[in-house]
Amino acid sequence: MRRREKMGTLRTEHNLLAILDTAGDLIAAETVRGSGESGAPWRGINPTDIGRHWAPPRTGNFARWIEDNRIPGYTQIRGVHARLDALDAAGLIRWSSTGRPSLIRPAESAVGVKVNSLWTDTAGCAYVPVAAERLGRRWVACDFNPRAWTVFKRQFNKPQLALLCCNDDTTGQQVMASEPAVTIHGPDELPVRTSPERIVTLEPFTPPPRRFKKRALMTDEEMLNELLSLSNYQAWCCGFANRREDGAIIRQDWNFHLDHIDPKAAGGINEIINRAPMCPHHNIRKSNQLVALREYRNQIADAGEMMVSSAGDLIDLGWAQSQVLEIHARYFIQRRPQQTQAMQES
Repeated sequence: MRRREKMGTLRTEHNLLAILDTAGDLIAAETVRGSGESGAPWRGINPTDIGRHWAPPRTGNFARWIEDNRIPGYTQIRGVHARLDALDAAGLIRWSSTGRPSLIRPAESAVGVKVNSLWTDTAGCAYVPVAAERLGRRWVACDFNPRAWTVFKRQFNKPQLALLCCNDDTTGQQVMASEPAVTIHGPDELPVRTSPERIVTLEPFTPPPRRFKKRALMTDEEMLNELLSLSNYQAWCCGFANRREDGAIIRQDWNFHLDHIDPKAAGGINEIINRAPMCPHHNIRKSNQLVALREYRNQIADAGEMMVSSAGDLIDLGWAQSQVLEIHARYFIQRRPQQTQAMQES
């Protein structure tokens, strides 16, 4: 459920009763070069740190309202920081718990301003429009759930809501309306159009071909153990290994991640020919980077993060690649016919 003010109408004191004060931004996008105070720190906050600049209102309806109601001579204040100080002193700046200022726009400052399209409220259930109607608000409700429509219709068919109370224009006394104030449209009925019809021509849409997840020949556990056995259970890029107190390597796959050499986001496959064992830290840092293992190993060495004495103590990547191709071929011969048969049977 949303409430919408009628387009083209003027806000009055009456229809502002349900509108609260709003908060706006005191900074605007992009850094203004050579802008003086616009890009200078104020109250310890430098807007250029986030590529923005100070922009307190100086012209327009709101600036004139400030001058008429809160700060005499406001539009004549030239300095940006001086305007900020004046707004803060007049209570028109709200400070968040993190120390960020925002501009307060009192509801009364919008009196007489033409409304284009203002929506407030949101329907959480079929009973919200009932509350909105009792409050005398203009509202529109939409829900795809047929049950919600049933509850909605039942509520508005009750006598006390179907014939809502209203004020007689002459006596000011509450009287019962002569007919229901709410029109209900069911799931198979569209509301009557009240605005000029605008014909929209839609371009033909062809959905993209469906992509099916291809099952790898080997499980992740099988791939990880096969790859670690080639490197004596050490990570391929930094030499990390699970060790005992005496330094002996524990031949287990604990604390290892199975990295995609070419990231899946870049089209990398799940097969063992595109996988490499890494320590969690370097695998997470690599993330979706499209970087060769040899280059990534050099980056780790330059950062001083090697877990071995030198890169020469790590597995030879050229030899490892040839071994991985043999492992992949062996599993392909063993399992591809079985997978093909299982798919045909299913």
